[in-house]
Amino acid sequence: MIVRGVGRGGRITVYVYKSLCSKIVATSEIRDGTSPEYSSVVVTGDFNCDMLSTTSFESKYLSDLIKSYPLQLVSSPATHHAVNRDRVRFHRWLDLYIVHSLNAVINYVKSDVPFTYGHGRIDLTISFARYRTSEYKILDRNLSRLVGNVSFLDDVKRGLNSLPENSELNNMVSYFNTTSTASLDRFAPLHPITITACRKPCVPPAFRAAIKNRDQFSFIPSFPLYHCLCSVNH
Repeated sequence: MIVRGVGRGGRITVYVYKSLCSKIVATSEIRDGTSPEYSSVVVTGDFNCDMLSTTSFESKYLSDLIKSYPLQLVSSPATHHAVNRDRVRFHRWLDLYIVHSLNAVINYVKSDVPFTYGHGRIDLTISFARYRTSEYKILDRNLSRLVGNVSFLDDVKRGLNSLPENSELNNMVSYFNTTSTASLDRFAPLHPITITACRKPCVPPAFRAAIKNRDQFSFIPSFPLYHCLCSVNH
């Protein structure tokens, strides 16, 4: 999987590999969006989570997680092709690109045949220009509705009391996630909200050049005018 960046700007690119043996156990509850240090974000890798599946818990969980942040999944056909023991071919969408904005994607190309270990070769070209939409939508829950809600607590308890005895740890965690999410969907369902970002002041090119020239003086030892020139910011 290849990422080609065009333009300048704060950016972060994260490569992820999730093995088939690993399980989603817990995630952070922080929902403040991406770090303000980065105007461009790319998360990519082999998630081993088939986004073409409509029944997989992990696929739905990952889809909801992406939607809860100002991030978007780049759509794609199947990226992994293999043959099972019965010599039947199957196709899955395991290799994902998650970006800050689909408008920043310039080109997306996937090979027609597998490139390595059944995975196709994917080439993404994305703009890293300093661009941030003034508004974006996320999915969130109104958890304040659950404070002191006896019906919600009783619903969770009934679900957890149905946990089969002598279950393995992975099955217990999966059952807990499914039961808790079902209760949350009933009493505090996800709903879209609009986040409005604060507009940054416009800095003309001439002013940027003046700041750059000022900063160059800081590398000259004991330059007497440096502190005076700092007033350029004011």
